[in-house]
Amino acid sequence: MSNFWLGWASFFTILFLLIMIAVVVSPYRRNKQADKNKTLMTFDGVKENDAPIPGIVFFGYLTFFIGAFVYLLLFPGIASWKGVLNWTGENDSVNGHIKNPDHEIAQLLATPTNTPLTVLAKNRDLTNAGESLFKDNCAACHTESAEGQYNYPNLIDKDWLYGGNDQHIVSSITHGRHGMMPAWSPQLTDPQISELTDYVMNINNAKEPNALFTDNCSACHGPDGKGNQAIGAANLTDDVWLHGGTKQEIHHSIATGFNNQMPAFDARFSDNQILLVGAYLRSIQTDYKVEPSAPLSQTADTNSLSKIPAAAESCIACHGKNGEGQGDVAPKLAGLSAHYIQNQLHNFQSGLRQNATMKSMVVRLDKKSIEDVSQYYAKQTSPHSKISPRGAQVIYNDPAARLVNQGDWQRQIPSCVTCHGTDTLGVDNFPRLAGQNAAYLENQLLDWQQNKRTGDHDNMMKNIAVKLSSDEIKAVANYLSKMK
Repeated sequence: MSNFWLGWASFFTILFLLIMIAVVVSPYRRNKQADKNKTLMTFDGVKENDAPIPGIVFFGYLTFFIGAFVYLLLFPGIASWKGVLNWTGENDSVNGHIKNPDHEIAQLLATPTNTPLTVLAKNRDLTNAGESLFKDNCAACHTESAEGQYNYPNLIDKDWLYGGNDQHIVSSITHGRHGMMPAWSPQLTDPQISELTDYVMNINNAKEPNALFTDNCSACHGPDGKGNQAIGAANLTDDVWLHGGTKQEIHHSIATGFNNQMPAFDARFSDNQILLVGAYLRSIQTDYKVEPSAPLSQTADTNSLSKIPAAAESCIACHGKNGEGQGDVAPKLAGLSAHYIQNQLHNFQSGLRQNATMKSMVVRLDKKSIEDVSQYYAKQTSPHSKISPRGAQVIYNDPAARLVNQGDWQRQIPSCVTCHGTDTLGVDNFPRLAGQNAAYLENQLLDWQQNKRTGDHDNMMKNIAVKLSSDEIKAVANYLSKMK
């Protein structure tokens, strides 16, 4: 349940409890004025007197109200309150099947394995415990059979949006998923959306790429439409359609987009309970080739778990919780200044910087949301290790290193560090370049060169980029990407 509905449910729970108290207190106060000898009405010779309500009725209500308040104090029941006893469903859902699941899991995973969920799935007691947890917490969306309701993923087929190895599954349960596809109706006309719909429906038979798809969809779904599990972008070439595969449904998905969110269970489940749910899912998969993964670590990445502002949740799908980005699809934001991020978001909104996907993402962001997103990603750290030596007096054998650290003043090309600071770690409105994805940097320099990207002061970057050859751009981008 989302925080929005959880808040309203908690509000009405308390409100109705207070109303019930008022309903009971009102006649209790009137009880003192009751006169059992006073006749209120007579019907067929039967007198109805103004007798007080028996005290045992009020005692029963009092007991009920005290019990309700004690329950809400001790156990979870209101919003995110966990209760004084910090009770979870572990005792009922897990220990009911196995006395000591933690000990059992520790024994089975004592030897490192790259398929730990498969190992645990062979233990019937553990999978029974995982089944109880799944049905109590996951079946509402994924159904008891784990085949998923409409708009919710099937967990027992071969298709996994974010990857199906053990690490992927555990990560999904632990941290949740935030998948978003922008609405394209503000950017594309209805005939263009219909053209995209027809292309997507027949993508396997297409003889040549569609220009609309290449310009607007390939960044996430790939030029071949086979998707990208790193960001949860669906494979459009198979027969799996999470939001429906009819022409009308695909058209609707492109036009209106969607915002898919799976809640994180790290606060609700223990590490081993997460493994139990994962093991249960493995046990009911009938035709899935298990992908090996690195041995699982239950140590949480505290940086990735920092509180995420609501406005940034739609950014996570591409840029990640830590702002590390997704290769050339989405740049690294960690290490950039809040001022720079904020400025770029405003540029996307105004059209000064052109990107159809980003335009759709930022069109609804207000000033406060932009500030929240900028501050959040500016706080994410990016590792940095100095590559020595660097500086004006150093002789560089690598031409790319010379351009980055010294420039080429005979061609009136300043060094990157002149504006972007020492080690290109960024200064104010000049972004960090060190460690950024090479393909992304190359594409941006080419965009500057071809006048596809604007918005810099006095066309500074364009004036530099036009003086660089394509080989120099590629070399500089590769060098900067290694400056971590």
